[in-house]
Amino acid sequence: CDSCEIQKIDINFAPASELLRHPYLNSKQVRKLLKERQLKGGWCSQADFNNDKILDPKQQAKLAPYLIFRCETNNQTEF
Repeated sequence: CDSCEIQKIDINFAPASELLRHPYLNSKQVRKLLKERQLKGGWCSQADFNNDKILDPKQQAKLAPYLIFRCETNNQTEF
């Protein structure tokens, strides 16, 4: 497996169809994530995402390498 081939998901802007294609997310988790994203407006960091407890800690750790967090307020990206 080539780590350069990993395509990260922009958690703040990815549509449901893209999130559902990820093998670590199921439909219930995606619905919960999208609902929280709509209410909150997104996350600026992995820590911010983890604090919302959308996923359990084990799932968060597994998914973390595949996510990008873009915060509109400061145009910074965290990998």
